[in-house]
Amino acid sequence: MFRAVTHPSDRAGADPALAEGAKTTARMILSRTVPDASSKPYKAKWQKAKWWVLKNLMAASNRHIGALDLPHLIMSDMILPRRLNLTGANLRKSEFNRVTMTAVLLCQSDLSHANLASCNLRRAKLRHASLYRARLDKALLRRADLQHADLNQAQLNYAVLDFAKLRNANFKLTSFYRAKLRHVDLSDAYLKKVDLSGACLRYANLRNADLRTTHFRGTCLRNANLSGAHISPGGMCNMNFQGAIIEGDLKLDLSAGWSQNAVDNYLNPSNYAKGGGVLQAIDSISTVYQPLKITLMRRIMVSLQQTDLSLTTVAPALLDKLSSAPYYDEPDIARWLQEIGSRFISIFDTKIMRRQHEEVLRVILDTFSRYPESMVIHSVAFIQTIAQAIFARRASATVQQAKTLYARYLTHRRIAPYALKAEFGDRAKHVPNWQDKSAANYVLLAGKRSAYALLLSQEGLESLLGSDHRAADGRHDYLYRDGVPVNRQEYCWETLRQERFPLFQSGYLRRLSEKHIIEVLARLNLSAATQQLFVETTKQAYSNIKLVSPEKQLLMHGLWANRVYRFDSDGNCTLDEGFYARLMQLALLVDRSPAERGQVMFCLAALFAKCASNSLFGTEEDSPYALRSLACAFLDRACTLQSRIAHAARDFTVWKNALLGRQGEATCAAVVASEMLGYGTTHFPEVLKQVMPVEWR
Repeated sequence: MFRAVTHPSDRAGADPALAEGAKTTARMILSRTVPDASSKPYKAKWQKAKWWVLKNLMAASNRHIGALDLPHLIMSDMILPRRLNLTGANLRKSEFNRVTMTAVLLCQSDLSHANLASCNLRRAKLRHASLYRARLDKALLRRADLQHADLNQAQLNYAVLDFAKLRNANFKLTSFYRAKLRHVDLSDAYLKKVDLSGACLRYANLRNADLRTTHFRGTCLRNANLSGAHISPGGMCNMNFQGAIIEGDLKLDLSAGWSQNAVDNYLNPSNYAKGGGVLQAIDSISTVYQPLKITLMRRIMVSLQQTDLSLTTVAPALLDKLSSAPYYDEPDIARWLQEIGSRFISIFDTKIMRRQHEEVLRVILDTFSRYPESMVIHSVAFIQTIAQAIFARRASATVQQAKTLYARYLTHRRIAPYALKAEFGDRAKHVPNWQDKSAANYVLLAGKRSAYALLLSQEGLESLLGSDHRAADGRHDYLYRDGVPVNRQEYCWETLRQERFPLFQSGYLRRLSEKHIIEVLARLNLSAATQQLFVETTKQAYSNIKLVSPEKQLLMHGLWANRVYRFDSDGNCTLDEGFYARLMQLALLVDRSPAERGQVMFCLAALFAKCASNSLFGTEEDSPYALRSLACAFLDRACTLQSRIAHAARDFTVWKNALLGRQGEATCAAVVASEMLGYGTTHFPEVLKQVMPVEWR
């Protein structure tokens, strides 16, 4: 019902019929929708009429129309007078399109579900107002008074709230995505599931605020005061404290304990490519607060020590962050890190060790020194560590530590006999010859129970790991069984590599997958620089170079549309027949059955979905459309060739729609790539290994 408060004297003697007519006319005029397509004179006519109604209401109520009861009010392109008093107004579900309401009094008003997007509300008084589920995207609320306001589930994306008063406001599921909240006072606020992603909170006061469930991905906290703030692993996994003021403690809440999923999600930086996880968040705190950084890391450590959970998947992250000062200088943290290292190094018995940071390498060397038996038990991992320490341009202290540790290794009862072989190292002195990369300095045992051992040079090791592409796969130095040399005619290296030295099988597959990828890329008409970028990226798990700019996306789509893939009238993406015919000439596909070709097509689909993910050429917000389309086209051909894949119709449909962003499916290339990799690993792992780079699996 429309209701306007007036003074009793104004109503005295009024004709009830006229009053009722005024209500109806005012309601009709103020709720009238003026289509955007209307002519300018038509719009002007209706806006003038609405302004006339408001003006008369103000005149009748001494500029106070606070008891206005008109939900669904519609106003467009109007400028309300400053300090217009709408206190207590019921404006629920109203539409305000580009309305200027500077310093308007809206205290205790009901604006729930209202649309105030792009409105100018500078210095507006909204104390105790209900803005439940209101839309305030891109609204200007600079210096607005929102104290005690209900902002639950309100949308304030891209809004400007600099210097706004927000004390005691209610926040739950409120979205401030990319909003400006500079100099706001949020002290003691409970920001329950509030989204502050990409927001700017420079100079904001967050003292004692409850931030345990707040989202902070990409949030700027420079000069923000977070002293005494309540945080949790889940809340801080994407926080960047760079430049933040923390005078005192951060109250880290670990009461929820740890689950395996929590460990993997919060401590693994690959799950938070931009934020880096909890460890990166703590490390981003200024060195001015070094004691606080150590305290927080120690709390994480102690809480993890109280569980029986596996830390293998997050060991690289722990080593990466805790291996440097000031953390590794703390004896208890150093010991714990070495304990983790002792369980972690075993993965490098079968996996190629990526180039490690100097500090991480020091921890691994310290771990072998503390657990000397592990040098022999994990001989393959140890040799990879020594090779990196000595030949990867390390600091002299690291090189010397590695040489000393290796000399100790050579004295072990299982290793010493090989150091006395004529072929070992400096043949005259029976010591390693570190000046000659062709000298057989490395004694590598096949395993705890295996009788096989290799004497390898640095060149031979690089060849077998696939990092030296000038050498052939079969190049190795000296093979022994029970200490007796084995002639090359007496064994099959391919079988031995697969069964006894799985690390070198990884190296072989690395070269094989790179060869296949290069052959596929050569048929995609890419520039030499872009093709080289793809090849180089196969050697790493994450790429800092992104291909999401409009120019780069248009360039790739222009190269491939109607040449590599095509869209039919229904929007389905399929491989171009000419391109498919050229692919059939590849060694990867020639002489294979249709079913096997389908498996290869599926693996190529997974490969290009991985390329489009945020870990490689995409970002959290965008992924290259051309790469997603190419992945979809390969997936379509895989289902055509392989009935077994086609039978997974639901997964295929979901993946296709997700890659193309159709039928409401979220476009997340990382999720699709992960699910497809899981499918390939389960159903045709050997084919997947020939296509997918080791670092991407």
